[in-house]
Amino acid sequence: MFNRYLTYYSPAMQFVIFCAIMSMSLLLGAYIADLLNQKFLGVSSAALESMTELSPALAFKLKILNPVLLIIMLLLPALLFAYLAYPFPTKYLGMQKGVQPMLLLMCIALLGASLPIVSALEEWSQKIPLFSNSGIDSYGVLTKSMLKGDQISDLLINIFPFA
Repeated sequence: MFNRYLTYYSPAMQFVIFCAIMSMSLLLGAYIADLLNQKFLGVSSAALESMTELSPALAFKLKILNPVLLIIMLLLPALLFAYLAYPFPTKYLGMQKGVQPMLLLMCIALLGASLPIVSALEEWSQKIPLFSNSGIDSYGVLTKSMLKGDQISDLLINIFPFA
C-alpha cells in the first residue's frame, strides 16, 4: 500500500493512518494490560477496578506496570508514525534540536495557566448526572494507592511515567 513516506500523502490521509495506529495501540495496550494484570498481579482488570483498597505490594506492582503500558499505548504509536512518515524519524519528531529556553518557559507558563481550567472542568463534570461516579471512584482508589509512599524511590517511580 505504501510505496513512499506518509509526508507525501494528504494531511487527511495522514490523520486517518495515525488514528488507525493509535486505535490499534490502544487495543493492544488494553489486551496487554489485562494479560499482565492476570499474570503479573494475579488479578483481572475487572476485579482490580472493583477493589476498594489495594495492598502496598499490589500498588507497587501497578507502579511498575504503569510505565510499560504508557509506552505501549502512547509512545509506540508516535514512534511508528514517525518511522512511516519520514526517512529520518528523529528529525521528524524534532529530537535532534536542542531545547530552547524560551519554549521551555512558555511550556511551564502554559502548564501553570491550564491547572485552574482543568480544575474547573473537573468540578463541572462532577455536576453532570450523565457520568457515573463509580468509575471515577475506583480510579481514585487505584491512584491514591499507587501514590502512597514515604521513600525517595517511591517518588522517583511515580514521577517516571509522567516524565
